[in-house]
Amino acid sequence: MLNIKHVLLPAILLVAMSVSAQKSLNQTTDAKHDAKLRQQFETEKVTYITEKLELTTEEAEQFWKLYNEYKKQERDLKKQEREIHARVNENTTDLEFSEINKELSLLSEKRQRLRQSYNEKYLRVLGARRLYYYYKAEESYKALLLNKMKKSIPVTEKK
Repeated sequence: MLNIKHVLLPAILLVAMSVSAQKSLNQTTDAKHDAKLRQQFETEKVTYITEKLELTTEEAEQFWKLYNEYKKQERDLKKQEREIHARVNENTTDLEFSEINKELSLLSEKRQRLRQSYNEKYLRVLGARRLYYYYKAEESYKALLLNKMKKSIPVTEKK
C-alpha cells in the first residue's frame, strides 16, 4: 500500500508551485497592465497639453523632447531618494539620520535646480505666456486624471 507521505508531499509541492506560479503570473500581468495604463495616461497628457497650448508640430517636437529629458532626470532623482529612504530601519542611529537628512536636502536642491534649468529651456520654446499656461494645463490634467480614477474605483456600501 502507498504511504500517505508519498502521495501527500508531492501533492502539496504541486499546489505550492502552482500557487507560486499563479502569483508570479499575476504580478507580471499587473505590471504589464500598469505600464499600459501609464502609457495611455502619458499619451492623453501629451495630446491634452499640446492642444491646450496650441503647439505647432515644430514646437511640440522641441517641447516634448525637453519634457522627456526632464522627466527622466526627475525619475533618477526620485530613485535616489527612495534608495536613501530604504536605508532607514529601527537600528538607524541619530548620526545616520543626520546624514540621511543632509542627503535628502541636497536632492531637494538638485530637484529645484533641475526644474529651474528646464523652466528656462521651456521658456525659449514656449514663451512666457504659454509656459504659464503649460503649468496650468499640467495641473488641470492631473485633476482630470484623478477624477477619472475616482470614477473607476468601485465604492463599497456601508452597512
